[in-house]
Amino acid sequence: EPTITRLLQTGDAKVLIDLRTPESTRAALGGDYPFIGIFAKNDWVSSHKDVAQRLVNVYVKTLKWMKAHSAAEIAAKMPADYLVPSKDLYVTALQNQLTILNYDRRGRGDSGDTPPYSVEREIEDIEALIASAGGSSLLFGYSSGATLALKAAAHGLAVTKLALYEPPFLVDDSRPPLPADLPQQLAELISAGRRGDAVELYQTKAVGIPEDVVKQMRQAPFRPALEAIAHTLVYDATIVGDLTLPTELIAAIVTPTLVLNGEHSPPLLRNAARAVAETLPNGELCTLAGQTHDISPDATATALAEFLSS
Repeated sequence: EPTITRLLQTGDAKVLIDLRTPESTRAALGGDYPFIGIFAKNDWVSSHKDVAQRLVNVYVKTLKWMKAHSAAEIAAKMPADYLVPSKDLYVTALQNQLTILNYDRRGRGDSGDTPPYSVEREIEDIEALIASAGGSSLLFGYSSGATLALKAAAHGLAVTKLALYEPPFLVDDSRPPLPADLPQQLAELISAGRRGDAVELYQTKAVGIPEDVVKQMRQAPFRPALEAIAHTLVYDATIVGDLTLPTELIAAIVTPTLVLNGEHSPPLLRNAARAVAETLPNGELCTLAGQTHDISPDATATALAEFLSS
């Protein structure tokens, strides 16, 4: 790099096997493959153990620093004569080597679900992921996950940058707050084996979908998947509470934060995103053209890449 990135941009090359990230390397080779090393003769290492150890320490310290900083921040530390033909090319090359962890939240997918549930336990899950990723990370959350990400950042996790897509706070009078006992109502339905009813209660009360539309969705192909994770709706309801904007909590978060919303999302969500961005000391609002609350991976990834480089 950045030769590979430049050839890809000009169309003169294509990737057959990608070894730029740990995940793609393991997929291609079946395991990790070190790409940084120090070559020296055995007799030199034996007679200069202190120097050899210091060299290794420098490499490890540098890699940890790179893990905790954005592509633009790394490029800014490089000698000017390295940035040929352009600094932007190096930033792009560095971005291509980012490690992304997309995890199943507690109780979903292959993740465990050890009781009792609490928001603090979900924050501990994120903390463990960040530790496994090198000790610091950008944290991204969507919808109720954005509310969880805010709480994780306020908890003091090693989050270098924060990105939120439409956290569902209520900042106007467009709808009533959620019932305080919604988590309990959902839990009782789950305990009674009425997972479908729990899904519909959440869709009408929390999401705000009209009841006639919810009835039409009963035969939707994705309905079984919703019922399978219906028990986690209790968790989401616990995280978002009554949807009140936690002004003091948000105002205490100094982490640089990008708040995203969709141009065609409901006004309630657009207003909430704007309020969060304005309350954050280092908040920035970004409206994605043509987008809604149904997140677009491509549009969101582009905005996140630009945020990382800023």
